[in-house]
Amino acid sequence: MKVFSMIVILGAFLIQTALSPATETGKTANPPVREDSPRVAVDFELVRGNECCEVVVTIIDQLGEQVTAEHPANRYALTFIVMNELGNVIAPTGFAKVKAATYEDIVLKPGEVLEHRVRASGTDKYLFQFLSGSALFGYKLEAGSIYRIVAIYRPDGKDGEGICSKEKIVRFDAHLHEVRSN
Repeated sequence: MKVFSMIVILGAFLIQTALSPATETGKTANPPVREDSPRVAVDFELVRGNECCEVVVTIIDQLGEQVTAEHPANRYALTFIVMNELGNVIAPTGFAKVKAATYEDIVLKPGEVLEHRVRASGTDKYLFQFLSGSALFGYKLEAGSIYRIVAIYRPDGKDGEGICSKEKIVRFDAHLHEVRSN
């Protein structure tokens, strides 16, 4: 009787395995949709300014319904990770202490896009500026160099998880004016 039960269980398992859609790697062909997919997406681009480049951060509503999120100028809401051509992370420079900031939310209507401009500032023209808990940080990039850059946006502030842009590969010209993104 035990042998018969084992054969029935093994047969049921084999039938279930044979009927399930699978790829060569054994994974199901249609993975389940994530229930925790982000409400918004983030992207950025560099644009030419009068004196230097500026970063335009784009926050995009992905839900198709009204979304409330942190303004990208809030503390902890936006961070940039900059790497050199070899992928080594470059430490940002803290160039200004800041006092307690007021927090602002953004409300995106279905399909709405928010553009947030971050101009280079400081005597050394720091790019990719972001506000941490106590200081303003940015990167001083060298002309002619290639950088790999990712933006991280936290729609729920410092206690929420961040979402990332796609990595962009950027080369600056000799005057830090013209920018080419690959």
